[in-house]
Amino acid sequence: MPANRHYDVVVIGSGASGSALAARLSEDPDRSVLVLEAGRHYGGIDRYPPALKYCHSGAFAMPGSADSWPFTAQLTGDRTISVARGKAVGGSSAVNGAFYGRGVPADYDGWAAAGNPGWSHAEVLPFFVKAETDLDFGDAPGHGSAGPMVVRRHPESAAVPMLDAFRQACFAAGFPEDPDVNSATSYGVAFTPTNACDGRRMNAAVRYLIPVESRPNLTIQDRTFVRAITFTGNRADGVAYLRDGVGDRVSAGEVVLCAGGINTPHLLLLSGIGPAGQLRQHGIDVVHDAPYVGRNLMDHPFVGVPYRTATDGPVPGGELPVGPVILNYTATDSPITDDMCLLPAIYGKPTMLFGARSQPLADRARGALFLRNPWTTWQGLWGGSARAALEDFRQRKTLLMFVELSAELSRGELTLASGDPTVLPRLSFRYLTEPEDLRRLRDGVRLVARLLEHPSYRRLGAELTSLTGSDLRSDAALDRWIRANLASAAHTAGTCRMGPSADATAVVDPRGRVHGVSGLRVADLSIMPTLTRRGPHASAIMIGERMAAFLAEETK
Repeated sequence: MPANRHYDVVVIGSGASGSALAARLSEDPDRSVLVLEAGRHYGGIDRYPPALKYCHSGAFAMPGSADSWPFTAQLTGDRTISVARGKAVGGSSAVNGAFYGRGVPADYDGWAAAGNPGWSHAEVLPFFVKAETDLDFGDAPGHGSAGPMVVRRHPESAAVPMLDAFRQACFAAGFPEDPDVNSATSYGVAFTPTNACDGRRMNAAVRYLIPVESRPNLTIQDRTFVRAITFTGNRADGVAYLRDGVGDRVSAGEVVLCAGGINTPHLLLLSGIGPAGQLRQHGIDVVHDAPYVGRNLMDHPFVGVPYRTATDGPVPGGELPVGPVILNYTATDSPITDDMCLLPAIYGKPTMLFGARSQPLADRARGALFLRNPWTTWQGLWGGSARAALEDFRQRKTLLMFVELSAELSRGELTLASGDPTVLPRLSFRYLTEPEDLRRLRDGVRLVARLLEHPSYRRLGAELTSLTGSDLRSDAALDRWIRANLASAAHTAGTCRMGPSADATAVVDPRGRVHGVSGLRVADLSIMPTLTRRGPHASAIMIGERMAAFLAEETK
């Protein structure tokens, strides 16, 4: 199929990394940039559907949503869950919790020490600064006051009784107050930095890409399902795709994959870059034998510990993110510092799925069912069972305290299920294959139980629901409870690991260039050698900024 257009750079994916990268690359008027996105282009934030607009909402992940990829993953040997990722202009930054944490300096210094020059904390810090307007610390060293991403914290959330109780319980347990999660010395109890504004997710496309889409050298093409990267010899020369069911292709001076920790390795495999045996098994011609494409899959596993209080509030009606307060800490006897976090949610499941009372009624109705397929939603959430739906309703006042493993030791893998691009890949997260991961989660759940015993929680009548005293006393029983309640933060990363050519496990070099081919680069969470502690959203934007600077250097 002959190419009908040519661009200097084609960026696949408009999420956090892709939006930052494309916006920066298009600052050069002599460079033509095309952004390809599988989902819809809604425009400004108020034109996004409620499930994507409101930062407390998890309704995008409801079965039948057109705004998320319907991935499923095997978490452990016997548990499979859905792992929805954003499918719209803005990518997963349009559906995440709007948490804007950077990670800790040791994360990036570890990358540099593994043979990745340009990625130490001192070297990436200027790009974090460039990306942000921090309304609380913008004038402080290490923070920005002129970047696209507006960041703020919500100290007013301390007036919410259950959050005040959490803070007081943590202080009493010996954890310090942390003024700024994004400082180099962050540790303890903090108000979470967020890129939400008036309860709305100000995603990366809204802040980076959409404001500059009028540039004549920048094109955003939505509803474009990329089938493969095309090659002449071992040089990437374009992209083949379907748009509204019609096949087409575009040629490129360089292709940059920003499709995320799942879609990026999947596209490499479909394009002939990956383990040769796996590619041949699915009838794909081998362009380059890269055994580690899809391996080193990392995430932040968590469990939600359910509890109830005797009072409902007051809880803000959707203006705050799900978890305005966080505890970052080190698990007992852990070899890794700052390896855990607790996040108390202030909204129950009904609010996250069906909207907050403060939202307009029309938005709540649209958010509840997406006005698409109520039967699919009911089937997916409750298996078509009226009894299961009723039980969920009865538990509507149940709250969750999330216990998250910030530094997972276990590693998973992504593999092809078919050579057909429309068939989603297999995801095997292999959670808890390292016993230390399970031990630290067990430690975290018991910490939650101790915090709920504090007088500040007792005054609210707080009590655990499904987790019993006998579960807490027995390691074996608690392990069973954790395995049954294990979930994914969907912070998928590491599947195209960055490293020097001498590193046999590396898929790309420190500038994102795919080893063994030319004209092809990766710039998203999949290049992370290790997943950053804290949420990876700010790091994904930093990666886009960093790669744009590398490209600018190379074209001078």
